[in-house]
Amino acid sequence: MNTNGLLEHPASRTLLITLRIRSEEDSLPGGMFRDPGARKAVASLPPEVFSFPVNHMTRVGTAVRVRYFDDLTQAFLHANENPVVVQLGCGLDTRFWRTDSGTGVQINMDLPEVMRLRQELLPQTDARCLDWTGSILDRDWMRRLQQDYAGRSILFIAEGVLMYLRAAEVRSLLRDLADNFPGAHIAFDTAGSFVCKKMNKNSAVSKLNAEMTWGYDHDGSLDKWHPRLRRLDMAFYFNRFRQRWGLACLLHYFPPLGKASLMHHFAIAG
Repeated sequence: MNTNGLLEHPASRTLLITLRIRSEEDSLPGGMFRDPGARKAVASLPPEVFSFPVNHMTRVGTAVRVRYFDDLTQAFLHANENPVVVQLGCGLDTRFWRTDSGTGVQINMDLPEVMRLRQELLPQTDARCLDWTGSILDRDWMRRLQQDYAGRSILFIAEGVLMYLRAAEVRSLLRDLADNFPGAHIAFDTAGSFVCKKMNKNSAVSKLNAEMTWGYDHDGSLDKWHPRLRRLDMAFYFNRFRQRWGLACLLHYFPPLGKASLMHHFAIAG
């Protein structure tokens, strides 16, 4: 089985990058997180689907990102009564098992081919961890969420997803979330245009025939996309887990690269 045969949509194939890195991180002494579910999923797939290269920057950056969103999720779960966490474009993520506090619901949503693979490799065993099939570009899932979880505290997470959309699609998604879910939180990551070009030329992303189509260059425009958006955090990569970056952590002090990739956390005003 080759990678293209496993998943049809090129952007969907990038879930294999994150899955592989999470599995490898689980095996490291003192890793940023533990993820035995990822290791089990990797062991269930043919080795050849992981034949793409993963460099040091991608490996550490992905692990830093996973840990950031894990920490944010845990804080949200503990701070709210009956919380709902929605993973948009979830891939083969196992965040429920890494962060569950014993209360609330976590919803994993992705395209049909991804959810079929997910149900095969990561079958649900907890009633509070739900799998929904759908595209984040549609809006049926928003109506379903409003109907099923009206009045609940909601955190939306789009991890490693939005850079594979068009700028207009990202803007539309954030605006629709802001219009329909007052009081909710939104967390996501972005990559600068320079990073996107580099990843599209020679990286695991390009080897999987995927393409990053939206780059955000830290110009403050995101904060102005909707009047209800309130920034809570903007996190940089290279000043986190510095010992894992090695000398690359010095890039934090070189703005064109140090601020090229970011993690964002917004609240939607009521």
